[in-house]
Amino acid sequence: MVIAEDLLRKTGNAMLTGDFDLMRTCFLLPQAMGTIDGQVMIRTDEELRSTFETVRAYYKKIGVTALERRCFSARFKSEDTVESIHEAQLMSGDTPIRPPYRAVSVLRRTASGWAIAYNQYAITDSPEHNAALVSSAD
Repeated sequence: MVIAEDLLRKTGNAMLTGDFDLMRTCFLLPQAMGTIDGQVMIRTDEELRSTFETVRAYYKKIGVTALERRCFSARFKSEDTVESIHEAQLMSGDTPIRPPYRAVSVLRRTASGWAIAYNQYAITDSPEHNAALVSSAD
C-alpha cells in the first residue's frame, strides 16, 4: 500500500497547490481515465494539463481546500504492476463537501519510479465532477 499511498499524497499535493510538474511525474501517457459518465484517452502532456486545470477549476468552484484519500487495497498483479482502490473525500476546511467516492487505479513501475497508468472513478453523485475528469473525451 506504500506505493499507492505515496502516489495519492503526491497527486493530492499537486492538485491543491497547482503543481502540474509534480502531477506529470505521477502519470504514464497515454492512459485511459474513466468515470460512470464516460472515458477519455489522455495522450499528451497538454491533454493531461487540460484535465488537471479543469479538475482544479471544479475544486475551486465547490470550495475544496483539502483532499482526504485513503487506500483500501493494493495488490501486485505482476512484479511491475499494482492495482489499488482508494476512497476520496473532498473537504472544505473540516467539513465534507459531499459523500466520498472510490477509484480503482493501475500503477506501473517505470525506470524513474511508480506512476499511474489507469484510473476509473466511481463518482455516482456528481455529473459535474465526472465531466471535469473526462472533459477532453474523444
